[in-house]
Amino acid sequence: MTEKSDTASIIKNDYDGVIKSFLDHFTNEQIIKMINSEFGRNYTHDSEVLRLGTEFHGKSANKDTGKKSSDYFLMIDSDIYHFEFQTSGDNTMSFRIFDYGVKAAMAHGRTDLKNSTVMNFPSPVVYFLCDTEETPREFEIGLRLPNIKRIDTDTNTVYYTVPAKRVSDYRPSELRERYMPLMLPFYTLKYKGRLTDKKRDSIMTDYSEGFSTICAMREAGEISGQDANAMLDNLHNLTAEIIEQSSIQDKEGALEQM
Repeated sequence: MTEKSDTASIIKNDYDGVIKSFLDHFTNEQIIKMINSEFGRNYTHDSEVLRLGTEFHGKSANKDTGKKSSDYFLMIDSDIYHFEFQTSGDNTMSFRIFDYGVKAAMAHGRTDLKNSTVMNFPSPVVYFLCDTEETPREFEIGLRLPNIKRIDTDTNTVYYTVPAKRVSDYRPSELRERYMPLMLPFYTLKYKGRLTDKKRDSIMTDYSEGFSTICAMREAGEISGQDANAMLDNLHNLTAEIIEQSSIQDKEGALEQM
C-alpha cells in the first residue's frame, strides 16, 4: 500500500470530489500539458492559468437524473476549457454542457462592445469513466437563432460538436503519453457492476498496469509524490470495492493479488 495522503480518497463513490481535488492540486505546468495534449494547443509553460472551478453554476441539471458527473473549467490566457467527467450518459448531457457554457461565457468570456456583446464559449470535452456500446463519441448542440447576420443558413441553426472520449479506449501507458494521469485512478471503474469470473484476469491486468504507470510517472517527476500516492490509494480502494461488490467466486484471492 501507499502512504496516506489527504489529496483525495474514494469515499462513498465521491468521484466528483476526487476529480476536482486532483485538478486543484495539479501545477499550472501540468494543467498546460493536459490542455495542449487534449485540445491540440501550444501554450508555453509560463502561460497564465486560472481555475474557474464550478462556482458560477448554481444547481446542476444532473441532480434530477441521479447520474454521477463532474465538471471543471479552466482558463489559459483568455481561452476557456470545460472538462466534463461522466460515469454514464443521459439525455440531458447536451443541454447541461450548453447551459454551463453559457454561464462560463457570461462570467468569464463576455466582451461588451458598442451595440453588441460577444460571448466566448469554452472548448468542451467529455470523458466517460465507464461506458457501453451505446456511449456516444460526440454530442451535437444546435442553436436556432433569429435574424442571423453572419452565417448563411436556411434554417437559422448553428451546430457545434462536443467530443466524447472513453477512458476504456486507452491503455494506462497511452493516458500517460496524452498527459491524462487524472484518468488513472478510475481506470478499473468500467468493471463496476460488471465484474465476473471471466473478467477477473482483465481487471487485475488493468489494475497492475494503472498502478505501474502511476508509479512510473512519480519516479519521472511527472506528478508529485503526494498526487501519485493519492492516485494509487484511489485506484486500490476503487478496485477493491469493485471486487467486493462483484459476483466472482474467490474475492479474497483477488484482493490478495492486488
